[in-house]
Amino acid sequence: MRVALMRRYTFAISQRAWKRVGSPAFRPRYCSGRTHSGFDLAVVDEPVMWPLYAGGVLAFGVMTAGIFAKRDRLLARAQAYVDAGPTVGGLTSETASFQQIGGLMLAFSLTQVPVEELKLKMLACGALEHWTKLVGCFDLDMQQIALGALTALLEGEATLRMFRKQSSWYEALEQAMPSLLHSSPEGMSPLSDPEILRDTLKLGCILATHPLYAHKQGDAWLWDKLLEQASFGLDWDTSAALYWGCIASAASDKPVVASQILSNPVIKRWLVHLADAEERFDASSFFDSGGLSAPTTSSVDQRESVTRDYARAALHRLAQVAELQDTTSMSEEELQEWEEPFFHEYLHCDIPSPPPLPPPEACLISSEEILIDQISAVSACTLGGVLWGAVRGSFRSARARRSVGRSVLMTAAGACCFETLLQCKAILRDRFRSSSGSPPPLHKSIFSFTSLTALELIVSCQFLWLLIQPSRAPFTFGGWLSGRVASTIWDLIDLEVEYGELD
Repeated sequence: MRVALMRRYTFAISQRAWKRVGSPAFRPRYCSGRTHSGFDLAVVDEPVMWPLYAGGVLAFGVMTAGIFAKRDRLLARAQAYVDAGPTVGGLTSETASFQQIGGLMLAFSLTQVPVEELKLKMLACGALEHWTKLVGCFDLDMQQIALGALTALLEGEATLRMFRKQSSWYEALEQAMPSLLHSSPEGMSPLSDPEILRDTLKLGCILATHPLYAHKQGDAWLWDKLLEQASFGLDWDTSAALYWGCIASAASDKPVVASQILSNPVIKRWLVHLADAEERFDASSFFDSGGLSAPTTSSVDQRESVTRDYARAALHRLAQVAELQDTTSMSEEELQEWEEPFFHEYLHCDIPSPPPLPPPEACLISSEEILIDQISAVSACTLGGVLWGAVRGSFRSARARRSVGRSVLMTAAGACCFETLLQCKAILRDRFRSSSGSPPPLHKSIFSFTSLTALELIVSCQFLWLLIQPSRAPFTFGGWLSGRVASTIWDLIDLEVEYGELD
């Protein structure tokens, strides 16, 4: 009995001792109050490898997509999503299903790839006919997507040569233009949207270079109405004024269209305004420069210079047509209203013909705008790093290794460095592929584009891998992604506000 009591007493004492040893008072304390074993610290210190794996997967995906993009059958199936839906009014943003919208976005994304071989394959698969049908749906969102796809498809000398060889493509694109001159069911004119206006004028310039344009009959009303309605948006977009002047110059070269323009005071007033923009027309200095404005270095100045050349060429041709018209049946009041001062000013000028299409250098975004966009992107990513570093660094696991302030500082610096690398990489790529002052040309083959893109992805992911190691800035990617998403949302809101003010 005594032995049994001694065993029971010894067991109780041992149980209390083990409880005291396992209590928080006997546990090792750290600054955050969390217990870390040697195994936990070893796990935390392990290098982060997912950026390297992601770079390999993305590069493999890009190369695989390039292989599939060479198959004409797959391209034809992708472009078939552009066809009108089962509704009577065609595919619209309200009646389209998720599958139709997804297929439409896939087809649109293919048109934006800057590869000459891919664009030629899509044109051969009937992509132009599909997108021109979508323009006539009288839905502003769908029209904007279709016009963006058409302007991207007809980008490059090879695609333009292919377009000029097909008379059916000219007919399809010309038949799609009148739908842009009518108001939508909501009462809005499509040309009130800046992007729709710019893309419509680009397509008008391309139409005017087709050989069928000079022999086409009965299209005077189309060009007159297009120039008149598009003139209301020339105040706030210099690139739209450039394309508008190009169309006016080509339209005035057809006597029938020129006669129609001569009776439209809106078009004549804008031509005079663009021809005398920033400087009153001086015949002596104009002829000394050979009839065309002197070349300038800035893309904005060159754009305005080429716009003046187009406007002056159009006024010269209109003056010649007005000289040949019979005005004997007009009364004195009608004759005074019809005559314009530029008839005598530009009639005897020997003005050389401007290029059929605006030079690519004049269509570039100014270097100041590019620099502002780059600084805005880097600033947005830095701010995103500050916010994400504050949120992510406040977790208990993060505070065990570093303070919240240090997490904020390291995350902001990492996001800033990563975005700066991406911007510098884009600048070096464009300078490597293009000469000074000209836009980068299209890639000739799909393989060259996919190879370069895969290499850029690998380099970017390797740099990200160096940044997000536990001992450096582990929250860099989240801060960078937050900044990019916030910047994109802000740009969309800014565009909506700007378009609302214009309307």
